[in-house]
Amino acid sequence: MTPLQVLQNSSFGKRTAEEEREQLRQYFVETDQWIRVISGDVDVVYGPKGSGKSAIYSLISLSSSELSKKSIIVIEGENPQGA
Repeated sequence: MTPLQVLQNSSFGKRTAEEEREQLRQYFVETDQWIRVISGDVDVVYGPKGSGKSAIYSLISLSSSELSKKSIIVIEGENPQGA
């Protein structure tokens, strides 16, 4: 395959984490911010658009059963897709 064909056949996912919530676990990189949130060190995530806030929010929601084992109850406060 030529480099152009490789690019044409490649998929880099959707534009936002909200659009591919279920697939997010497959490629999410556990950043320092994620580790601090999931360990309970941080409660508020602040950052510019595209910094991973929605990805963290989605993964917290998807990890609710694992978090409940740590006595953490996850209750979604909003619908990040805006519906």
